[in-house]
Amino acid sequence: MTGKLTATTFGARTVTAMAVGLWVLATPALLAGGSFFEDLSLEKALEKAGQEKKVVFIDFFTTWCGPCKMMDRNTFKDAKLIDWMKKNAVAIKVDCDRNKKVATKYGANSYPTLMFLDAKGEILETAVGFRDAEALLALGERVLKGETGAKGIISALAKADPKDIDARLEYAKELHRLRQFDEALKGYQQLYVDLAKVGPSDERASGVLMLMAQLGQEHMPAVESLRELRKRLGQDLRSSAAVDPQRAMDYGYISSLFRENEKTLALFDDLVKLDNKAALTALEPFVFDQLMKNGRYRELLAYGNLNARIEELFSRYQQLEKAPSNRRNRVDREKQVMLSRLSQYYQVYVGLEKAAEATALANRILSIELPNQPGYLHLLLARAGYLSGKPTQENLGYAQIAYEKTDGRNANAVEIFAFLLFAMGEKDTAIDLIQESLFHFEEGRGRDQLMRSLQQIERM
Repeated sequence: MTGKLTATTFGARTVTAMAVGLWVLATPALLAGGSFFEDLSLEKALEKAGQEKKVVFIDFFTTWCGPCKMMDRNTFKDAKLIDWMKKNAVAIKVDCDRNKKVATKYGANSYPTLMFLDAKGEILETAVGFRDAEALLALGERVLKGETGAKGIISALAKADPKDIDARLEYAKELHRLRQFDEALKGYQQLYVDLAKVGPSDERASGVLMLMAQLGQEHMPAVESLRELRKRLGQDLRSSAAVDPQRAMDYGYISSLFRENEKTLALFDDLVKLDNKAALTALEPFVFDQLMKNGRYRELLAYGNLNARIEELFSRYQQLEKAPSNRRNRVDREKQVMLSRLSQYYQVYVGLEKAAEATALANRILSIELPNQPGYLHLLLARAGYLSGKPTQENLGYAQIAYEKTDGRNANAVEIFAFLLFAMGEKDTAIDLIQESLFHFEEGRGRDQLMRSLQQIERM
């Protein structure tokens, strides 16, 4: 554009002709690189698709998305794709930063999201991420043939062999992905029922529950379905010892999703009265922390299958020792969790006064090498002994070793050593220990912790 600028009026706003030209050039339709995109709203695109008996194609993009720009430069300039789109689709672009309402409606939260709709606005197919022209053409052809989308999936699901659980599961997941929530929920519900009949302890049933929970984040009826299922499972488990123990695990899993483990504990208590050992063993992992907190060690020993779980933890720990160095941080965190759980099993044995089992487990724990954490394992065992409510001289010995290995400069080690001394009837020694240790701690968390412990012991 050359020569002087002329004025053009848009409503109350006056802009120059050059500005108008720049504004047009900035529209998504022209930036796309492909001439098949139309500058239409979604409503107009759907209307036009209905009139011309075409599908709607939407490129959900953002201006800062690298793969989106690659598709503009390459995919959308392909001659075959342009011809196909002009013939079969009404294509539009949606800037997800500017049109969040449409993006949210169709669940476009990764970019680019490439979506085909029918003229009613129902999703036929979705693809996320960069696609070259060949891949996008192939996807479009499948859409036209009815091999994708909700209708195609529902049809395929209806024709699927009822015994082909895995295929039906994939169909239901696809319906969920296509945001056909009611149909997806029906698929998951029937799958759970059928899996419960396949055989004892089919763990895929719990996988279906997880998928229903994910669906529930967008579709409240899925949450209601899970609550109703939990209610039925509880009734069945309370009325018959013949119910598959896997269903008890499912009950616990659903309750954990809702953070309602108190309901699992209530079921556990009812099943203790019925002596349904298989179901109790299945429920135990979900109520472990509550049983530990309440010192219900006998039930943990009776139904927790401790020996098997201890062996599993040690076996897993040995595997982690061989993990590659690039996973070190994650591995170290997992090790800490496992050592904590092993110390809790030790606490069970101490609380039940099973000295031989406690000592044997302690020796195995102490055989683990932690060169960068002096005294840590002894501290774990000392703390577990104290929490058991029935600490022994062995626990006091562990506390002293932890204290010495940390030179009295670890507030946790000092605290546990003092509490164990008090528990063994040596209150004055416990007070002296803390008072002497305070000289190692300046103002801060460690000193505050020890001051609180000192005051607590003095009051007892």
